[in-house]
Amino acid sequence: MDGSTRFHRFRYHIGRGFVKAGDRVLDIGSGKGYGAEMMSDVASTVTGIELEQDEVDLANKVRGKFNLKFIQGNIETMELPECDVCTAFEIIEHLYNPKEVVDKLKAVTKTFIVYSVPIGGRFVDSTRDVEGDPTHHSIFLRGDDIMDLFVDSTWKEFVRYQSGEAFIGVVYNNDNI
Repeated sequence: MDGSTRFHRFRYHIGRGFVKAGDRVLDIGSGKGYGAEMMSDVASTVTGIELEQDEVDLANKVRGKFNLKFIQGNIETMELPECDVCTAFEIIEHLYNPKEVVDKLKAVTKTFIVYSVPIGGRFVDSTRDVEGDPTHHSIFLRGDDIMDLFVDSTWKEFVRYQSGEAFIGVVYNNDNI
């Protein structure tokens, strides 16, 4: 396993640590589903949402089971299901309106949101494409830039971790903890 894959799986191990028996988990940007599958060993249900239909089909074929399903959807436009824990690893930087999506996540999540984003970058031009990765549409120059989207009078910072350009944050709903 290369270093990038190992660090990505590390994120899911962190996320799994916030899942308890009986929890409903929402995994945003679930890809091929290996992280959602890890959390399904503990959770009551896990729903992975992925934009790419071929990824959804593969995940359901290879990893789908009684408490784990994958659906295709655009989180910027779809209605999100309620959950106890939400994970969003390396997805927020792909959004055109991250604040709106973060607000949607906070509205449907009962206890914890665990997320990661790359830190740094710059826009190429007015298209909001990020230099080096045209699929990124939002830039977070500091950990505070992304954490500020999540923290408010109800949602509090639990922990943050930054290693180089990778930032991991965990926030909790103070009304439900």
